[in-house]
Amino acid sequence: FVLIRAFCGGLYILFLTWASTVMDYGDGTTLCSLYPIFAALFSRLLWKEKLSIWTLIAMTIGLSGSVLIAKPSFLFGTQDETERKSYSPYFVLVPITASVLLGFGYSFMRKIGTDVS
Repeated sequence: FVLIRAFCGGLYILFLTWASTVMDYGDGTTLCSLYPIFAALFSRLLWKEKLSIWTLIAMTIGLSGSVLIAKPSFLFGTQDETERKSYSPYFVLVPITASVLLGFGYSFMRKIGTDVS
């Protein structure tokens, strides 16, 4: 489990660095910070932990905020290039992939607990 956590953490750093090169640093960092949402989802799926209603509400608010930051063109339409940079949907997937990886790693860290075997 420790190796899985280390692998996911290493890939997170790689994708975080990549995200900072393909999009604005603030947008990329904010989208990379969605890992608690994915950690909660993976804990539910892998370890059958219960999610409270408050956790679900917080996850919904967090995902809504990330959509407002990424402003995908299929929801918000195209904007004038001088107003805001438009990102390829593939570039938005880079920090989201980083978040998924770190959430997966933290889920395994929860399983490890204090046992390091």
